[in-house]
Amino acid sequence: MSSFIASEKFTCESALNERTQALLQEITDYLLSHVGSRPEAIVLTGSFARGEGSVLLSGRRLRVLGDMEFMVVFPPGAERTGLQRRLDNIARELGQNLAAREIDCELEFRAVCPDYFRALRPQIFGYELLSCGRTLWGDANILASVSCFPASSVPRWDAWRMLHNRI
Repeated sequence: MSSFIASEKFTCESALNERTQALLQEITDYLLSHVGSRPEAIVLTGSFARGEGSVLLSGRRLRVLGDMEFMVVFPPGAERTGLQRRLDNIARELGQNLAAREIDCELEFRAVCPDYFRALRPQIFGYELLSCGRTLWGDANILASVSCFPASSVPRWDAWRMLHNRI
């Protein structure tokens, strides 16, 4: 009996993982079709890039616990203020569309240029972005072209702040 429960759990987890991956693809496709200006890359960051994102399936409703964070990389010189406003609107629209389809997911899109990655200072967010960020669309080498600083260079106060944030 316990092996049946284990295989049932594995099947459920596999289906949930497939649904989460399909959701990431849907978000990427929606973003590309609505942003208006062609980005160089779309990079997933945060817990889902680290492989730690959590989702809860309750009946037919899929609930992302936390959020999904994306860096939308535009060419150098792009007017980021207007692009960020557009990305904020897209996040709101898409969030509402997903909720209507029984998917609760808070989305965050940040407009950046490639030099953003090179300007990152030692901090937990930057370290995780450079070491775990996952390019979902576009220039697959966008993160590989930037040197990741060693974890030991992250200030202890930043590590302490992040620990408290995650607790």
